[in-house]
Amino acid sequence: MPTVYLNLSKFCLCGRITSAQHALYVKGVDSFSYDLIEKKAKIVYQEDNISIDEIKEIMEQRYLDIESIEEIQS
Repeated sequence: MPTVYLNLSKFCLCGRITSAQHALYVKGVDSFSYDLIEKKAKIVYQEDNISIDEIKEIMEQRYLDIESIEEIQS
């Protein structure tokens, strides 16, 4: 399963993170974790369920500005 690491450009409100987390799980993401201090998210997903573009769109719809993305295939 691929894993994507997102670095967000600014501190995010917990409600926005929770909203993104819920939307990602609805789309079939296997795992979502977020570090409030480091402003980093880790998302494990299956490419059959969701694409990296859909992940970015969900994050941006919740006003979570992505600074950088690192994708790791496993």
